[in-house]
Amino acid sequence: MEKKYMNQYEIKDDCVLLHIFGGKHEATIKIEKEDYEVISRVNWGVMAVGRDGNKKLIPYTIINRASIPLGRWLLDVHQAGMRVEHRDRNNHNFLRSNLYVTGKRDYKQQSSISQGGSVCGVFEVRQKDGKHTGFKVQYVDPETNKKRWMCFSARKLNGLENARQQANQFRMSLFQDSVNEMAS
Repeated sequence: MEKKYMNQYEIKDDCVLLHIFGGKHEATIKIEKEDYEVISRVNWGVMAVGRDGNKKLIPYTIINRASIPLGRWLLDVHQAGMRVEHRDRNNHNFLRSNLYVTGKRDYKQQSSISQGGSVCGVFEVRQKDGKHTGFKVQYVDPETNKKRWMCFSARKLNGLENARQQANQFRMSLFQDSVNEMAS
């Protein structure tokens, strides 16, 4: 049987995993067990939003010829200018405790000065010709509340895999620092 355009569900102890297979994209989405029955009645697809190299896969359904993202559908958001965001910035985690509704202006402010100096993200560094040359970590400096970048060059670190590991280690150290700060 072909996987194309099918939804599959995997029930776990604490959640349900929704596997979405679409034309070009596939995604695995985490949802609440309580939402499983309602979500399973709808056919879901995945669309890619954003620029090449930085695309987000967003689950959606079509209602009255309009694409409705899963977050908006799940929280029943109809107001224009409002968006559903993820507290942990993992757009595949649709547990209700991880979702919140915000306006565009509020989201921009919240993402620029994130909670107490946390990490904004890890990005690939590419030259104009598309050659992948390393990684950079964007974070908010807790002392100045301004965005900062830490770069990890593949050339200086003897390969892309080493640069990726160093970037992820730096990112995890920032997470650990923010967790320790909140605990104290």
